[in-house]
Amino acid sequence: MTIETAPVRAPGAPWIRLLGLVGLVIVALAFYGRWSSPPTSPAALSSPSQAPAAIGSAGPQDLPQPILASAPVGSWPADLAFGFGSVWVVAVGDGSLSSLDLQTGQFKRSLGLGGGPIALAVGDGSVWVAQRQAHAIARIEPLFDVQLATIALSGAPVDIAAGGDAVWVAVEDHAVLRIDASTDQVVATIAVPDRPRTVVFAAGSVWVASRWAGSVTRIDPATNAAVESRTVPGADRLAATSDALWVVNALSCGLGICGRNGQLYRLDDSNGQLAQTAADVGLVTPGAGGLWAVTLGSNTLLRIDHVTGLPTSRAALGLERLPTALLETPGRLWIADAAQGRVLQLAT
Repeated sequence: MTIETAPVRAPGAPWIRLLGLVGLVIVALAFYGRWSSPPTSPAALSSPSQAPAAIGSAGPQDLPQPILASAPVGSWPADLAFGFGSVWVVAVGDGSLSSLDLQTGQFKRSLGLGGGPIALAVGDGSVWVAQRQAHAIARIEPLFDVQLATIALSGAPVDIAAGGDAVWVAVEDHAVLRIDASTDQVVATIAVPDRPRTVVFAAGSVWVASRWAGSVTRIDPATNAAVESRTVPGADRLAATSDALWVVNALSCGLGICGRNGQLYRLDDSNGQLAQTAADVGLVTPGAGGLWAVTLGSNTLLRIDHVTGLPTSRAALGLERLPTALLETPGRLWIADAAQGRVLQLAT
């Protein structure tokens, strides 16, 4: 926010100008504190108009989180998925799809795809890779790493999900595409609000987060139509647990005022209630009994309660940058560390 003032010019009274300068500094600091300083105590809220505390020293218990394995996976790993006895990772920098051993966390094999792979999903006997630069989806046979099909899209894909006997692709041009896995054809184009960012399949529906529109949209797979929309400021990332949908927002601005990013919301599917929970969250993934999250700035790993949405334990990761993906498998947590071109395996 810019504050404009007209200078006071009073000949022979420099102290007036000094007082005016001090007043400007006080006002600027007040506005800075309003928009940049987090609240001081965490709480679960029922109204999205209030913000809970950032993660502080009170509340969650500090726990060691030993790294069991670290595997190099190419330049800039962007997404993780689990299936067919492996953890799969796409690296957008070198256009590769790699598989990691589920037990040891070590590299198994890699397939060069190109086309800017940024997201992947597992379903219908295949690994599906969204290629942003190529405007396509690559269908991979997982046992022999054979590319079975390349499916052309109407726009650049940003995310992908599998479920309901279909593959769902969010593309930049305000749409979600439905791919029939039996024919490898796009069979439906569903309009969604501006700039979809994340798509998940949960509780029999397709959910789409649209950051610029500040909304989460539900698509009914039976009709291929958007049937519901919820306002969530700056909606950016989604994660689904058995009883709720979780949304992390990104920085959103309007009328010269910017809202906070890293706010975690809990959307209760049973009653439609939207509640703010933890703050300063950069990344989430569902886990047994709750969520895993990584905070902005400090890159601290959090275990989040699935009812309250507040952290119950935390561990320092010591990473240079925010990870690009999290994934839980039985007894393991996987973290894509793009800055170092590796995937870490942690014990849960």
